[in-house]
Parts: sequence; C-alpha cells; structure tokens
Amino acid sequence: NYLKTFQIPATYAEPITLRHIMTHTAGFEEGGLGYLILLDPTKMLPSKVAMAKYIPRRINEPGAYSSYSNYATALAGLMVENVSGTPFNQYIEDNIFKPLGMNSSSFVEPLPEALHKNMAVGHKRKAGVLKSQPFEIIGSFAPAGALSSTATDMAKFMMAHLNNGRLGDVQILQADTANLMHSVAYKTDERVSGMNLGFYENFFNGHRMIGHGGDTFQFHSDLMIDKAENLGIYVSYMGDGGAEGRSKFVQNFYDQYYPQALEEITPPEDFNDRASRYAGSYKMWRHNQSTVEKALGIAGGLNVVPTGENTLMMGFGGEARQFVEIDKNLFRQVDGPMRIVFGEDENGNIRDFGVDVYPFMEASRQPSIESSFFANTLPGISLLLFLTVWLGWMYRRKEF
Repeated sequence: NYLKTFQIPATYAEPITLRHIMTHTAGFEEGGLGYLILLDPTKMLPSKVAMAKYIPRRINEPGAYSSYSNYATALAGLMVENVSGTPFNQYIEDNIFKPLGMNSSSFVEPLPEALHKNMAVGHKRKAGVLKSQPFEIIGSFAPAGALSSTATDMAKFMMAHLNNGRLGDVQILQADTANLMHSVAYKTDERVSGMNLGFYENFFNGHRMIGHGGDTFQFHSDLMIDKAENLGIYVSYMGDGGAEGRSKFVQNFYDQYYPQALEEITPPEDFNDRASRYAGSYKMWRHNQSTVEKALGIAGGLNVVPTGENTLMMGFGGEARQFVEIDKNLFRQVDGPMRIVFGEDENGNIRDFGVDVYPFMEASRQPSIESSFFANTLPGISLLLFLTVWLGWMYRRKEF
C-alpha cells in the first residue's frame, strides 16, 4: 500500500506492517556492511534506489521477535515520503525542525555549509594519537541515523514530547497520537520493558523512561524522557569509550538524584536442580544469515552457565554477571537491577532469551554447531588440518 517503486518479498504469509517496523519486529536479518555508513558522498544513492538494492532477507515471521533494524527504520521514512509526496528530509524540516525552532538540525548529507562549519569532528586513537575522522554519510538510509543536531535542539524536541506534541504555541503531534507513540506496542514478556512506536522504554530506579540511543563509528548518543518527572536527558559522546559512557549516564544520573536501594535477594535453595534448563548459548536475532556479513557473527552468542550455587552466570558487556531466579523464567542480577527473561517453546523447553534493557533485541538458543565453542574451535582445527596437509604435501614433493 505504501511502497511504490519496489516490494518486499512475500517470504511469509503475513505481510509486514508499519507497526512491525516501528517496533522492530519486521523479521529482517541484519545488514549494512559497505553501504549503510559511507565516507564518500559521491557513492550515496537516492533512498528508493538503495532500499530496493539492499533488501535484507526475511528470517522471522512478522511479530515473532524484536530485532533492531536500520533498514526497517529507513523503510518507514521512505513510506512517509511516498505518502506525503515530499522528500523525507524536507518533510522533517517542514513539520518538525522549523515549527520547533530546531535551526541547527538536518538530515541532509553532506551537511549544508551553514551547519558544516559548526559540526563536531569525530576522532579515533590510532598508534596512540587521536586522529580526526571524515564525516560519516548515512544519507542513502537517512531516517536510520543521518540526523546531525545540537543538545539545544534536542532539548526542544524532548520538551515537545513531554508536553504530548506541543512546544509553546506549536503543536507537531496531536495529544492522542503522542500518547500512542509513547505507549507499549510490543513486549516479549510483561515483566520486562518493551517497545513503543519508534521509542522504547527502560526503567531506572523505578522510573519509566522512553527514548532512543544510537551509535555511529564516531558518535554515541542517548535520549531519554521521564514524563512523570517532566525530565528529559540527552547526552552525546565522540570517540573511543563513548558507547560505554552514553549507556551508563542515565543510570548514574538516577543513582545520584533518584536513589533507590537495591533489594537483596536470596537464591532458591533448589534452583541447581533445574539450572540446566537454561544453560546454553543464545544468539541475538540481529545477525546476518545470507551474505558475507554472516562471518562477522560467527563467534557471537550469549553463554548462560549454571554456577552450582543456585544462580546463573552470563557474560554481558564484557563482564561476567550472576542472576537469581525471582519468578518463573525470570531472573535478576545479584548485584544490580538488570533482569533477564527466558521463553519456552510449544513443548515447554527453554528456547528464547530477552534482556530488559534491550527491548529491541531478543535472542534464541543456538544449535550446538553454532555455539561459541564450535565457532572458536572449528577455525583452529581447520587451520591445523590445512597445515598438516600442506606440510605433508611439501614433504612428499621434496622426496620426489
């Protein structure tokens, strides 16, 4: 109904809807290597051309799992363009930026000269020295991350959402529309956070927040809104370590200004008897299955291991963390608020996995052959076999 120049393949009987796209449950595989973020603006394609050229494979039925998709987000922007008859960048300029007075914001790439001269320059440390990096081009998939903006402009955007679509005398969204956008539209489990429409929700010390974070290679940003406290937080970092900084800022803020004592929990004494149900390697659905990018996730996976002390242990964010069962298939971090939840298949076996801080990214149990053990071991075995055969061939050749 909304795509005019190409169609998404009908891999499954159920079609993808806008609700699936806005909740990241469309079922697309991950993709983007070599075309999502560019450094050469001459290689940028019109969105409708790029979207038709790089259609990702559909690997799940719509609505089955949440899996963050830049392609789906760009697809939503293309539909705005098709329905309105106005180019996406111009539509956002006319209906959001200008009405809210966001005069230092643009989806246009390369940036207009008036904004380019004020643009922060990304840096990366190379050989021990910070080196400036070129401007990142996402224009072919602009709605997925091409926005350049300032903290002042983002403050205006947040205030409009805190007031259900209004800033001063300007109304960019009807109140009912804003409330719908801010409400939960998909959850893997009612006991953890979920996806809104575009935004997602997180909980910090008992406070519900809605917003969105994001990363390019050079910049790392987060926007979170606490409607109950009439509070908005926007942070943006550049360079190495920025992703970690932006992911921890909001929690640190709430620990300082809205502290909440962490309830101590005691592991059930009989959990060891059923811990093996959850043990295994789980793989996020945000991965590639059909192109060369599949190799990038070969060693991926979240390993869940029973500790023998009535808890589960999992490596997360580069750290090993222990989790205690607090309800059926629901666990809380021993020394933190993070929750993880498991889902069962039709036979009652544990199959799926979710983390409350990532409502846009679910995982499922991997087959043994795809576990991190095999992924890390098989390449070494293959190399050893290759060297053995090669050395044998060289020895025989020398004999002759």
